[in-house]
Amino acid sequence: MLRPLPFKDSGRLISLHESFEHDSHELRMSAPDVLIFQRESKAFFGVGGFIASAYELTGAVAPFKARAERVTSSLFPILGIEPLLGRIFTQQEVDNASPVTVISYALWKDRFHSDPNVLGTTIDLDRRPYIIIGVMPHGFEFPLDAGRLSERDLWVPMSFTPIEKKSEGNNFDYSAVARLKAGITMPQAQQDVDRIFAEIQAQYPAGSGLKLHGYFLPLREEVIHNARTLLRILLGAVSLILLIACVNLANLLLVRAAGRRREFGVRLALGASNRTMFRQLLTESLALSCLGGVAGVTLAIVLVHAAAAELPDSLPRLSEIEVSWPLLLVAVVLTGTTGLICGLGPAVQSMHEDVLDSLRDGGHGAGQNPRQSRLRSGMVILYL
Repeated sequence: MLRPLPFKDSGRLISLHESFEHDSHELRMSAPDVLIFQRESKAFFGVGGFIASAYELTGAVAPFKARAERVTSSLFPILGIEPLLGRIFTQQEVDNASPVTVISYALWKDRFHSDPNVLGTTIDLDRRPYIIIGVMPHGFEFPLDAGRLSERDLWVPMSFTPIEKKSEGNNFDYSAVARLKAGITMPQAQQDVDRIFAEIQAQYPAGSGLKLHGYFLPLREEVIHNARTLLRILLGAVSLILLIACVNLANLLLVRAAGRRREFGVRLALGASNRTMFRQLLTESLALSCLGGVAGVTLAIVLVHAAAAELPDSLPRLSEIEVSWPLLLVAVVLTGTTGLICGLGPAVQSMHEDVLDSLRDGGHGAGQNPRQSRLRSGMVILYL
């Protein structure tokens, strides 16, 4: 929800959709409409189409069911992704339905043992020979479906068949992604989409009753919108747990400080300054907070790696979930802030200690201190 998509200038990537009039159901696109957008759009740098597929992969490796995606030649340039090895397929190969394929990094590593000479290898997809012409970089996934559903083994040219090219008004199973041209705003892009859909609508017979409308969403918005509520609830729960932990720690430090009243009195009587006592208590609180922060980050790293296989498929970009450096910086700031906040109450309280009262009551009169009592009561109320 917070990271940009792992594509070049991902903020300018959008996902195209169409819908019927008076129907809120979201549709993807039909094959002819994808072709029209590729030819007619003026607001977009390019339009790439794709649709999921599956093949029985045999030949160079042990047979298995490969998850694949049929894509247009324009898709990878739109995403700004270059292959790790080899190249992507050309428009001519798409037009000619050439049997070529680009494989994923995981397939190359697991099935071909990271062989640098894999280019030119022939594999059979549904008993038809295909030539490997490229290997995508590590971590590349497209499309970014939820969870493990987004893991594709290979990509092949989306060469539209004659039947697909004539499927106007039905089979809205094709997805399309586009990149906004530099200087084009969202309202201008919507005007271009409306213009193209007016042309599409004009091709339908007058009595067909089909009235299509086009719209688009930022690609990042489409990827995360189903998981946004879940992630916000999770973030809220974590924040509440942190608040409860801070209140508990502050209460414990207040109780500990109450039991050290005699110590504080002796130190003050021997000439210790209030500032020295203040710094000591803040240092103790920060030390405890840092120990907790180190333990928490260590536990997080272990659990993220251990629980990756158990996370729900409803989470998008599942393979990207990790403990990153920006997150560690946030953890450092939270650790320091927590230590300061939790230690501030006892530290301030120590500056108002009366030397004679502290020496007279020792550690048994803590409950008689009205300021400390009010502070602890406030902590209890906040906790509840």
